[in-house]
Amino acid sequence: MNEPFIQENFNRLPIQMLAKKINVDVIELCKWLRRKGYFEELQPIEMQYIVKQIEKMPIDEIQESLGLSATQFYQIRQRFNLLKKQRYTNEYTEEEVLNKSRWLIEEKMALNIDDLLPKTIRAEHFNKNELYPILKYGELKKKTDPYFKYFSAVAFLVCKAYPNEFKPYQFPHSNVTKQYFTKKNYLRELRWIIENKLGLEEEFLINTSMMNSFLTKKELDLYGLGYHTYKHIFKEKKALIKELVRSCKVMPREKNATTKELRATLFNVGIKTEKCYIDGCTEKNIEIHHIIPKRYRNFVSFNVDDAFNLMPLCENHHISAARINVENLPNQNREIWRELVKKRMEAFL
Repeated sequence: MNEPFIQENFNRLPIQMLAKKINVDVIELCKWLRRKGYFEELQPIEMQYIVKQIEKMPIDEIQESLGLSATQFYQIRQRFNLLKKQRYTNEYTEEEVLNKSRWLIEEKMALNIDDLLPKTIRAEHFNKNELYPILKYGELKKKTDPYFKYFSAVAFLVCKAYPNEFKPYQFPHSNVTKQYFTKKNYLRELRWIIENKLGLEEEFLINTSMMNSFLTKKELDLYGLGYHTYKHIFKEKKALIKELVRSCKVMPREKNATTKELRATLFNVGIKTEKCYIDGCTEKNIEIHHIIPKRYRNFVSFNVDDAFNLMPLCENHHISAARINVENLPNQNREIWRELVKKRMEAFL
């Protein structure tokens, strides 16, 4: 802020003109002026801002942008009859967030669930349809996710809403996406696209990779793995294909253990798998829950199918377990993970 100019002209110029003169947003200027003690009362431009944003933004976001305390902002909304039922971002459950995301895509925008969707859906579509809190939820959640932190909030929301349908790099890349694409990660993702999107089997790659029409520009671009993504790894496409064929020989195919194998793993360490691990639960339909989800298989230093990372749970408790925060579990004492998660679940339930 140009404080000398503000001090000289505050009593002479309207706030809107002050903002223009020093080239700052008028709401940001109001926040600064209030913090510096130039005034305490709400300005008309701020009231307009509140009315326009109250249906789009979470209350805490509006409050912070104005530089008001929670008490001050509540009194303002009460005084001007703006106490609508507005929810904070962290009050939404993941299920609610994903349902709203699917509503936007399928009902409001009537988009097809195909590989053109990542090229169509944008953050502005969420904002225009009063889903700012949903977008904010995605932004906050993806920052703590070791995989999705490299991609956009929209990619996080859509990939979660349609599991196994999309990969986050199919969406427009964020500023940090390049950091994700090491040679190993790029080749792994390319192999997934080749098999799951292009329908080409790895065992025949030595033959198909020799064709001029193998991995065309339009295919790589459509799936977010085009030249601008791989140019810092491979000098040219020929080098990429050569490394791809080589990797298929040395990089094992990722394989998820079967439920039978997971049950056997737990049985071998004395954990019964015919009953739910939550005390008092008598449900019989038992599933095996991964404490650290399977999707992190390539981002952790242990095998996610190891016994310490598994819990036998009924269907309902399995759904609940997915909502439990498993951050800060002691990495040096993984054998107690199961009991720690159990306690967190019981407190949650």
